[in-house]
Amino acid sequence: MSLRFVPSLLLVITLGYSISAPAESELSINELMVQVITPATNTLWGADDPQTAAAWKILAEAAGKTHAAAIKTRQGGVLSDGNNPSGEPEWENLADQMVKAAVLAQKAIRAKDFDALLDAGNELYTPCEACHQIYHSGVKGNL
Repeated sequence: MSLRFVPSLLLVITLGYSISAPAESELSINELMVQVITPATNTLWGADDPQTAAAWKILAEAAGKTHAAAIKTRQGGVLSDGNNPSGEPEWENLADQMVKAAVLAQKAIRAKDFDALLDAGNELYTPCEACHQIYHSGVKGNL
């Protein structure tokens, strides 16, 4: 293999990544919550002892979306009330907790460990509920 093929391969890999970058990077915080985080977390919290590869795949996709959205959330953005919590320590702390919980969910799913997934769901609920109480008090309870 010639070295001149390596840059071409890197270009293809880079272009493939750029083209498939998640659309949620352009969403507002509210849109991100409504369109990505709520459906993904509801899928994780609603898991019912998956027994098939297809069921685990659905959970893996939800955990991946939750993880990506949590990273985006940490960057801040305009909330529905017009405020931008970017750089606020509490916002960043809650987003970091969400990222950590999403990683735990991903690990549990890769291991097909339902009990660990339930634990990760509990870890995920805490920052979600706290964030809603602080930044969007109209949304509580059934997230």
